[in-house]
Amino acid sequence: MQTAKEQLLYEVINPHEYFTPDVIADFISVKLEQVTDNQVKMIGGSGKTKPATYKVSVGYKAFYMGEGEISYAGASALERAQLAGTIIEKDYKINIMI
Repeated sequence: MQTAKEQLLYEVINPHEYFTPDVIADFISVKLEQVTDNQVKMIGGSGKTKPATYKVSVGYKAFYMGEGEISYAGASALERAQLAGTIIEKDYKINIMI
């Protein structure tokens, strides 16, 4: 359930008013319930009318080298990091350092 909580609030600065293209979400009344080992039910939450402006992420190929970082913690962190590295190396032919 902790992972679901972290994903719900990832990069959320104001949980009362989180802007998305479709709604201004309010996460304050959200409740999470563990259903099974791998299933979490989310209840509650509300929203206001969609914002007049949009939140957008844009990427484009500009021929620059980039660098990224992913952190893993908890049980099996090393194994999960190694799996992610293998997937990225295979699909994107990028050298990974773990």
